[in-house]
Amino acid sequence: MAQGLWIGMNYFSQFAQFVKEAVHELKLVSWLSRQQMMASTIVVIFFTLLMAMYVSLVDRVLLFFAQILFRIG
Repeated sequence: MAQGLWIGMNYFSQFAQFVKEAVHELKLVSWLSRQQMMASTIVVIFFTLLMAMYVSLVDRVLLFFAQILFRIG
């Protein structure tokens, strides 16, 4: 029983060390400014919508040709 408690404390100690190191690394990160984040978000939303329209267009074209193909066959 005592050995199991020691193993549990070892895991807690390792986890605590991991959290300390993670917090330290997060302090070293250079974060984007609010303006940079907003600009990046707008670009991502724009290209997501653009890709959605492209995929929708390709889907409709393929559906059109599939309907023609299956009507003939």
